[in-house]
Amino acid sequence: MLHIRFIRENVDKVKEMIRNRWTKDALKDLDELLQSDQKRRELLPELEELRRRQNEASKEVAALKRDKK
Repeated sequence: MLHIRFIRENVDKVKEMIRNRWTKDALKDLDELLQSDQKRRELLPELEELRRRQNEASKEVAALKRDKK
């Protein structure tokens, strides 16, 4: 099994390995994998921001409960 970082950094090499060992459908699967990985990487900062905001809100709720408000 190949690590996603290796695949990202060596796309041409991985495609060549697939051509030598697998069917053409595997190349389509690789392209889908790379697209999904790119989309995930684009969404990660948004996810981290949402988690940060959730943590802040949780702290505010805890402070309000502590102050009985």
